[in-house]
Amino acid sequence: MAGRKSKKQLYMDKEPNHFMNLRYRDGDNRHAYPSMSIDEFSDTVLDGLSKSIIAKLEANDYDPKNPPCKASTLRLYHDKCGCSFDYLMGETDYQSPTLKEIGKDPVLSQLDESFWDNLKRFLSDGHGHEAVMLNLLFSQPELLQGVCESIFMSLLRIDKAKKIYKSKELKESLEYQIATEEFNLNRSINRYLEDSIMPLLDSEFYVYENQTKPNLDKATDELFGKFADFCRNTKETTD
Repeated sequence: MAGRKSKKQLYMDKEPNHFMNLRYRDGDNRHAYPSMSIDEFSDTVLDGLSKSIIAKLEANDYDPKNPPCKASTLRLYHDKCGCSFDYLMGETDYQSPTLKEIGKDPVLSQLDESFWDNLKRFLSDGHGHEAVMLNLLFSQPELLQGVCESIFMSLLRIDKAKKIYKSKELKESLEYQIATEEFNLNRSINRYLEDSIMPLLDSEFYVYENQTKPNLDKATDELFGKFADFCRNTKETTD
């Protein structure tokens, strides 16, 4: 029948619920239907769980606190998908059990779950400068909001320009548009960093120059010294 919507289209008329979200693969468009089918999800992830049960849980027309399934089904999702029970019951927007409390916050949960994993990795490496910079950047949230807005709008204009100036004849116009946007954006970011952030770094600069850098230089010298000793001992043994 003309105009009749497919099952997938009907699904996407509603926001995917927490159960359907588990079928999205990395890289999937979250505004489209999941690339993993219910059949594949059942066979490869959920130990052959009934497709009708999966479809019922993804239908989104029931109270999340009272899903239409047995407790053993929730346990299966919990064990096989690595998500918390709070997530399955709609109490948190984050699948990871370790992030379930953050996922309950209406503001912080706007950030992707991967953001927190990446943040942890970001702060785990380096020499502490990353944490210092993040603290300073977020110490003036209004200014940082302005910078983020400028970056977003500049990239949006560049994206539009690339779509408009597709032909080779308009290549120079595109390059000019991009160069203009990059110049304005760099100027805005540099002004923010130099005028607002740099004055707050005096004490950190002192610590780096008088403590961190000397320690790094000493560790580097020791490492090269050990490597030189190793090479010398290896040569003597070979000779």
